[in-house]
Amino acid sequence: MNIKKILGIILILIVIALIGFYFYNNESGSYKNELFNSEINPLNAVYEVEGGIFSIKGGVAEEKVNSMSRDAVEVKIFGQPVFGDLNQDGNEEAAVIISYKNDRGEAFYVAAAVREKNDQETKGTNALVLGEGAMPKNILIKEGKILVSYEVKTKDSSLVEIEGRFRLEGTELKPSN
Repeated sequence: MNIKKILGIILILIVIALIGFYFYNNESGSYKNELFNSEINPLNAVYEVEGGIFSIKGGVAEEKVNSMSRDAVEVKIFGQPVFGDLNQDGNEEAAVIISYKNDRGEAFYVAAAVREKNDQETKGTNALVLGEGAMPKNILIKEGKILVSYEVKTKDSSLVEIEGRFRLEGTELKPSN
């Protein structure tokens, strides 16, 4: 291979790396017309999970359980957020599935992200557990409710699909029928 081709390939790789670095480190408050085509940014919000408050940045938060412990809890957005009007106010909210990992294993939760009318920050809600051993399959917003389909193993190790329904009341997420 001649030197010009090698230098060209290296230059292309550097440009790709710089573009990736820019998007990875871009933590602007609004991703309108950039990432989700929405004013809400559920990847940068504060959520309440398992009684703890987690500030998720770029889709991930990792925090030590306490200052004396080496164990950490990892909280991250699982899959892609979905968008729709959850409280019939004419504004778009987001629904997310959150993965919560600690030294005992991993559990999945559903939460919502909202943005108050004159507020620049996206705020997360409380997160509700999907169920023991749940494996999320799909999340959507339909008729003002969050619908989450997930699978759980039965005692005989077969998989059963369940659909969880959730509604937003004010800034609190609650189970729905």
